[in-house]
Amino acid sequence: MSLTDSFFIERGKTLDRYKTLGYICIDEFEEMHSLKIDKIFEAGLLSQRMVKSTTDLYDYHVNSKGKDFMKEIKDLELILVKPDSAKKLADAVTK
Repeated sequence: MSLTDSFFIERGKTLDRYKTLGYICIDEFEEMHSLKIDKIFEAGLLSQRMVKSTTDLYDYHVNSKGKDFMKEIKDLELILVKPDSAKKLADAVTK
């Protein structure tokens, strides 16, 4: 798979749609809470991808423990923080 213009257009539309429902992109969460995605991984809420590709935007995927706080849309390389879960996720990471 290559990351084409249409991929990014669809990814952007999907992200916008989820934002209207209260989701936050993991990148925005990182900025809002001054936390790197590596810290979320270290807290056991993300797992390392076993198979990596040059088209992967993230090295991680949401695991069963992380699904309480996050949603992953694999085909669009999106990791989203669920509505009303940002503070809970930040607290879980900084314990």
